[in-house]
Amino acid sequence: MHPLVKALKHPETTILRLLHEHLTITRISNLPAYLMLELGHLTSTLVPARTCSLLCLVDSDWPVAGAEYLLKHGVSPNSMDTDDELAPLLVALWTNNVPLFQLLLRHGSSPNVYHKNVTGNVAMLLAFQKDLERDLTAMIVRNSRQPNFQIFYIWQLFLAGAESHSLFDLSDPINGENSGSPAITNLFGLMFHMFHRKENLVPVLALLMCISDHASLPRHILAQFEPSQRKVLQNISIKTNLLSHRCRRVVVHKLGKENRYCRSAMEHLKIPHVLHDYLMFSELEPPLQEMILKFITVSSDDQVH
Repeated sequence: MHPLVKALKHPETTILRLLHEHLTITRISNLPAYLMLELGHLTSTLVPARTCSLLCLVDSDWPVAGAEYLLKHGVSPNSMDTDDELAPLLVALWTNNVPLFQLLLRHGSSPNVYHKNVTGNVAMLLAFQKDLERDLTAMIVRNSRQPNFQIFYIWQLFLAGAESHSLFDLSDPINGENSGSPAITNLFGLMFHMFHRKENLVPVLALLMCISDHASLPRHILAQFEPSQRKVLQNISIKTNLLSHRCRRVVVHKLGKENRYCRSAMEHLKIPHVLHDYLMFSELEPPLQEMILKFITVSSDDQVH
């Protein structure tokens, strides 16, 4: 292991600072074999890359003090304009490294990452997959007293300026891919292979659609849902084509960025009450609406005035 990488494991940056006096921290190196094995289909199929910055080597069990030092001293939070270099944000998502993910966004990492192998925003596609894999029920119980509005990756990317409309550009659910492949390169293919997580699929998909424009679903995907779920998703899909929906996205994004997205903040807006409800995604209907709002709204005590 390179001395700079070893230094990143420490909770303080003294060793890293000393090494920085003699070594280049902005170095781009080949992906080590152990990391390629851990990243699996991310680097073999989705975004084939062979190089990375030191930020990609920060393990999810390590403190992020070293990563923050790198960012403050010239290491870019983004990959260079080359398909051969892996974006640190994608590594953070793939490995569920939440502290690194949030640190990268705070330091200006682009939430929009594209590759010719993938339809739409790769970061949003990975965020959707990782959110589907979460145990949402357990998190609701665990966060019942103090809900964590930073739970959903797709919500955090949305607040950082990510677009998700491009994920809905495809009408073919598999796009000619091997249906047995664990590496799915588009939203509908991923959904098709994740129906075993149906308890998560409806709330996560509903949220993704609510922050997207023109979010339509193919009939063969809708057919996999129960009639009541299908009706809700179709209703959301229709509304995503409206100007009012686009305006809502702008307002919700602004309030979310200001840490003021909650019911009490809605009440202070000088708008009709029906618009208060609309800004809180009333078309989702309870209990789906309440479940999603638990994870994307702030408590009245935490909001910034």
